[in-house]
Amino acid sequence: MIAMGAGLVAAWATNGNRLANVEQQQTENKAEVQRMEAHISSDDSQIAVLATRLQVIIEQLAEANAKLDRLEEERRK
Repeated sequence: MIAMGAGLVAAWATNGNRLANVEQQQTENKAEVQRMEAHISSDDSQIAVLATRLQVIIEQLAEANAKLDRLEEERRK
């Protein structure tokens, strides 16, 4: 009877330890997911800023090309 009780206590302690380990792992996983989501959100924001800047550069290049085309056309006349 004592051996059986000791076995139950040992099993209970082992299960408690395993549960604590699983809960710790879940907490770490949640923290990692939050860090990844923050990083992805940051990347998305940076991509949006870069896309805007590239659009401005493309518009400036189009204007410069138009001016060069006009100058070339005037030079030919």
